Amino acid sequence: MKNIIKPQLTRLFPSFLLILVTILILGKYDFPLVNFLTIIVGLLCLYLLYGKDFLFHWLKPMKKPALKIIFSAIILSLLIKIVLGLFLILLHLSPMESHPIIQDFQYESLYTGLCNLFLISFEIIGEELLVAVVFFPILYYLQRFKYSWLVSNLFSALIFGMMHLIVYDFNFLTCFVVGISRMPFTMAWRKSDSIRGGMYVHWLVDMLGMVPTLF
Repeated sequence: MKNIIKPQLTRLFPSFLLILVTILILGKYDFPLVNFLTIIVGLLCLYLLYGKDFLFHWLKPMKKPALKIIFSAIILSLLIKIVLGLFLILLHLSPMESHPIIQDFQYESLYTGLCNLFLISFEIIGEELLVAVVFFPILYYLQRFKYSWLVSNLFSALIFGMMHLIVYDFNFLTCFVVGISRMPFTMAWRKSDSIRGGMYVHWLVDMLGMVPTLF
C-alpha cells in the first residue's frame, strides 16, 4: 500500500482513547444522530494523525476494477463467516449471536426498520474509518517485515471484533468471527487504493444479513 506515513505519535493515545469512548457510547446509549458518531470520530482521528492530504488520498474513488474488487471481497467475507460458523458448531461451542438490530426488526414496522437501516449505514461507514485509525499505525511500524500488511490486517480485524463486545453481550466467539470476516474489507482498501472499497463491501455484507429480516 502506498502513501503510508508516520502518524503523529503524541496524538495516537488520544485518538485510541476517543475511539474507546465512542464504542462505549454506541454500546450503551441511543440518542439522535448517534449513528454519525463513528464517521465524525474516524475522520477527526485520521486528520489529527495524518493530515488532510492522507485523508483525501484514502477517501478518493476506487481504482478499477471496482466491481470485481467489491464482489470478490463480499464472497470471501461470507465464506469466512460460514466456515467459522460451521467450525463452532462442530466443536459444540456457543453459536454466533445475531446483531441486536436484527432482533429488533421482529417488533418494528417495515418503515421503522428501513429508517434504522438508513441510519446504521452511516455507522457502518464510520466503522471503516475507525479501523483505519488502528490499521495504518500498525502497518507503518511493521512495514519493513515481509508480512506486515497481513499482520496489520489481522490485528486491526481482531480489534474491530472486540469493538463489538458490548453489542454482542461479551460473546467473544461471535466477536472473533465478526473480526476475522472483516479482513476482506481491508483487502479491498489495498486493491482499490481507497478506504471506500471497504466501506462499500462492509455495507453490502451487513445489508445482505439485515435486509431479509425486515420481511
